Amino acid sequence: MNTSEHTPQHASHTPEERPTSTVQKRSYAEHRILRDRQVVTFDFLGWGTSDKPMDYPYTSKQQEGDLQAVLDTLEVEQVVLVPHDASGPVAINWALDHPERVTALVLLNTYYADAPTLRFPEFIALFADPAHATLARAMAQEPNVAQWLLRWQGEQFGAGAPERGTLLPMEKTGLLLVRLA
Repeated sequence: MNTSEHTPQHASHTPEERPTSTVQKRSYAEHRILRDRQVVTFDFLGWGTSDKPMDYPYTSKQQEGDLQAVLDTLEVEQVVLVPHDASGPVAINWALDHPERVTALVLLNTYYADAPTLRFPEFIALFADPAHATLARAMAQEPNVAQWLLRWQGEQFGAGAPERGTLLPMEKTGLLLVRLA
């Protein structure tokens, strides 16, 4: 395939450092991996390899704004969102607020509830908050403490679940396919 025929103006043939915002000078590496598609991955502030500023408001609303800023800066009009884990509620809420821009939503290992007070599970909040980095690191290094914390958090997930048998049975098990061409 001749990549120059399918490369958008803002894309490159090789990784290139580009500013993502005029407010904060951040950069990203761009790689073309799907024909006629651009794949953008990023970590929200405080997650993964991103910066972890102490004064950043780590809220879902703030992250929805960050997602909006990334898409607007890169001039992405239509998107297939593929959130994983704690980014699921952010992507779902953004998709609900911008249905005209979302082609598909592929959810991976995430959670969601229609609740205005929805917050990250305590385990995720603890390990994501830079103010508690030393405490979280110490807890993770103590196997008994880490196991207790994981078990406790797991119990919290099931605490609000409906009684067994009240959910609709799945009639089909399938695989979600996203058409790329």
